[in-house]
Amino acid sequence: MKLSIKKLYLIFILVLIIIICILVGNLNQYSIRQINYSTNKYEMFDTKNKNPLHIVSIYKPKKENVIHYDTNNIGINIEFGFGDFIRGTYFLLQICKELNYTVEISISHPIHTILKNNENSSKYVDKKAIVLDIMTLDHLHDNKEYLILKDKNISVYTNYIVTMNNPNYIVDENTIYICSNVYPYGPIEDEHKEIVKKMLEPSDEMQQYINDVLKKLELLPKKYCIVHFRTGDDIMNSGGSEINYDIYLNKLSDISKTEELPILLISDNAKLKNIVKDKLPDIKTYIDNQVIHTLNNNENNIKDTMLDFYLVCNCAKALSYSIYPHGSGFIQWPCVTHNIPYTIGQIIVS
Repeated sequence: MKLSIKKLYLIFILVLIIIICILVGNLNQYSIRQINYSTNKYEMFDTKNKNPLHIVSIYKPKKENVIHYDTNNIGINIEFGFGDFIRGTYFLLQICKELNYTVEISISHPIHTILKNNENSSKYVDKKAIVLDIMTLDHLHDNKEYLILKDKNISVYTNYIVTMNNPNYIVDENTIYICSNVYPYGPIEDEHKEIVKKMLEPSDEMQQYINDVLKKLELLPKKYCIVHFRTGDDIMNSGGSEINYDIYLNKLSDISKTEELPILLISDNAKLKNIVKDKLPDIKTYIDNQVIHTLNNNENNIKDTMLDFYLVCNCAKALSYSIYPHGSGFIQWPCVTHNIPYTIGQIIVS
C-alpha cells in the first residue's frame, strides 16, 4: 500500500521534530531568552541542568598547567597575564550566577605570596586548568569592559556553557578547573567586585611596602592621577629595541598642562621613567622597582611588579596608553574593581 504525499510529509515533519529535540537535549537545554539590541539589555540563559557544577578559577605560573582546547579538541599550551585572569574571573562569576554554579578562586602563581587571602594557593596546585575559549578584539563592546550582544557573540556564550558541561572536563565530583580570559558580558555587579577586591587584598608586608612608596613619593591615596605607558612586552622582558621617547614625553607634557592632581608615571620601560625623572621633574615616578610581565615573575621580583598594580588601586583616576590596541588589563581591571575613572588609549609609533 503506497503512502500518500500528505502522510510522507507528516512523517518527515515528525522525524525532523525528533532530531531537533535530540539536539536541544545535547545542548543541555540552554537558550537565549531575550536580547534587546538597541539598548544592549538582555536576559541571559535558561537552563534545566539538574547537577550544578563547581567552577574553580585558577591562575598558575607554568604554562604546562594550563591547556587550551580548540574547536578540534586539541590541547594547546597557553597562559595569560594577571589582568586577563581578573577579567576572566569576572566572566565566570557572571555566568555561574546565571547557571547557579558555585565559584572558587585559586592563585598558585607567585602573586599569592603578596596576597592576604591566599588560603587556596596550594589547594589545586596539581590540577590542570583548561581554557575553553579565547576572546578576540572583534568581540568587544566599544567601552572594552564587556561584550556587546550581537549575533556573532551569542555563540561565544552558548558554546562556552555547552563545553563547560562536557563530561570530559568535569572531574572531582562535578568540578571544572578553568583559566579564563573571556570578557564579562555586561556591567559588573558590586557583589562580584567585592569578591575580587578580597582576592586582591595585599598582605600586611605588601601593604607596608605600598605605604612606604607613597610616602616617599609624597602622595596620598586617592589624591593622584596615574599615567601609564606600555611600550611593549619585548622591551619590558628582554630590553628590546630603542623607541622614540619623545612621543611619550610630549604626551605626558600635554597631560600635565591640564591635570590638576599630582601625576604618577608608571611604565613597563625603566629607561623611559629615568628620562621623565630628568626632563619632567614635576612628574612623579618610582624607579627603584623592576617591572616585568606577570607571566615571567617569580617570588623574588613579584613585589616590584605588583607595586604598580596597587599604586593603580590607590589612585583617583588613571590614563593608560599602550602600543597595543587592546590596551592594558593590568591597569583596566584594578580600575574597574575599585570604581576608578580611567581612559585606555593607543600610542601609535612610527
